[in-house]
Amino acid sequence: LLGLVGIVDPARTEAKDAVKVARSAGIRSVMITGDHALTAEAIARDLGILEEGQHAVTGAKIDKMSDADLKAALKQTSAFARVSPAHKLRVVKVLQQEGNVVAMTGDGVNDAPALKQADIGVAMGITGTDVSKGASEMVLTDDNFASIVSAVEEGRTIFDNIRKFIKYLLSSNVGEILVMFVAILAGLKIPLLAIQILWINLVTDGLPAIALGFEETEEGVMDRKPRPTDESIFASGVGGHILRIGVLIAVLTLGGFVYGFTSNGMDPLSDTLGLEDFSRTELIELIDDEELVPTEWDDLAIEERVSLLEGEEGEGEAFEEEAGDGILGAAEAIPRTIAFTILAFTQMFEVMAIHAGDRSSFFKDFFAKNTLLMWAVISTFLLQLAVVYLPFAQEIFRTVPLSASELLLTGVLGAVVLFAVELEKIYITRNEDRQRAAEAV
Repeated sequence: LLGLVGIVDPARTEAKDAVKVARSAGIRSVMITGDHALTAEAIARDLGILEEGQHAVTGAKIDKMSDADLKAALKQTSAFARVSPAHKLRVVKVLQQEGNVVAMTGDGVNDAPALKQADIGVAMGITGTDVSKGASEMVLTDDNFASIVSAVEEGRTIFDNIRKFIKYLLSSNVGEILVMFVAILAGLKIPLLAIQILWINLVTDGLPAIALGFEETEEGVMDRKPRPTDESIFASGVGGHILRIGVLIAVLTLGGFVYGFTSNGMDPLSDTLGLEDFSRTELIELIDDEELVPTEWDDLAIEERVSLLEGEEGEGEAFEEEAGDGILGAAEAIPRTIAFTILAFTQMFEVMAIHAGDRSSFFKDFFAKNTLLMWAVISTFLLQLAVVYLPFAQEIFRTVPLSASELLLTGVLGAVVLFAVELEKIYITRNEDRQRAAEAV
């Protein structure tokens, strides 16, 4: 004996961690190799694919198995050795028959049938053949298994951001629709003008919604079980959130709208808002425009005042989505501006709560993980205030300056949505924890 030579071809160091992360994400790793069974078992155990007491199944044994036997074997082991291309294809088919979504990796010509059969074929970009790449949906440029796990994590992050985007936009739009619909049914004045709705959709919905697309990966994203392939985008509480928050936004906006009338002594259900009972001084103080109020107002009978106000209302009937220029139009601008601002603020507070995720509170990290969203929210708040307080913007959007108390009211009502979403998260988290505890038992 002159000597011994030992050759070791160990798995990549990051592969073991990747297998562990995949397992926590509900992804099972199965080794299918042409190597010797003992080699396959050693590598599989080192990676954590095979547990103690489990052994690799060889291709010769697979030939003797029925599909039922192979299904049973797949529940007992995750390593197959000395296999042929036909064996790989058969294993993939059996896994799919069990309802699994299968991703198959390979680099050779003989891997092409299994790569094509798999739900996601993954070819090696460096060592892979053109045939294997052509049969696959994905090509790993670094030939690294860990890249697959990273791709899964990135995919889950993208899906989370899409869900946040949908939750935010649809709940906001449901709120807007309900505001207009309920107001009309209740016999109220129109809460929002067409240009104000356009402003909400372009600015208030636009900047924060775009920023949601840049959210970082949520904590624990790889500890979730895979979603069912037929699961709706509105599952997992998304549909319920849209309805609940949409209704809440509508209630808060309409509540502020009605408050804008009643706090100033107006009747929101009256065609004339009860302005006929105001003195000229009171009217001027209300609408802050002396020129609109006739000098003989105090000398007019109640019937004459009503006739005058109804005449203003009649002039605007053909353009109901436009604000009137008379006394009524000026009076309506106050509650309408309050409703307009509340609607904008509620949506900002909602996106603040949504961006943190379903299981994390906004008050934990604030905007630490998405500074772009922070600037989007700040910009939208400032733009909304500009629309309310800058004279040229008031002319365009038919708004009036809000008093300090009215502005505070809009902020407080807007913040209600933030706390409502946070309470929703607490309920969802506790419910999920109870379900996990029940499953563990």
